[in-house]
Amino acid sequence: MKIKSIKIQRFKRLEPFVTSEIDVEGYFSTPEYLRAILTGIDVDELFKDLLRGEENDLISAFVNGRIDFERKRGTIGNLNHGALSVQAKEAVDQNPLSIMKGKRRLAKLRRIVKEKHGVQLPIDSHPNKPSDANLEILAKKLFPKQATFSSPLTKKIKPKKLKK
Repeated sequence: MKIKSIKIQRFKRLEPFVTSEIDVEGYFSTPEYLRAILTGIDVDELFKDLLRGEENDLISAFVNGRIDFERKRGTIGNLNHGALSVQAKEAVDQNPLSIMKGKRRLAKLRRIVKEKHGVQLPIDSHPNKPSDANLEILAKKLFPKQATFSSPLTKKIKPKKLKK
């Protein structure tokens, strides 16, 4: 059924796309993107402020997400909750940003930038937009006659001239 559904989508020129971040807001709250749009603000210090006090919530989010996943798979009875807790702590220690949802991360970053630096985080009005290499490939495939987008975060692509 799943393969048939994908074939139907492709026949209708629909392509599945999954963001590389947890959600779309995650693109606007990566260290790379913030370095591209913020001047005079130490982004590393900004992320230290962002993660301060978040460890317990991130561990909880990891555990709850995994329990939900196993419940949906029907394998919740096989789950070792003690080992899961250890995995959650290790995951948060290794890469806490990969667990924090982009919506929450962006909201907290906006608050921190406003409180500490007195400015609004210019994500929606800044000319540098985040980019996803997979989405750019998909856009070029689906819209070959239209200009493609470039970003300081990916290789710049020259737009093709449109035929009249």
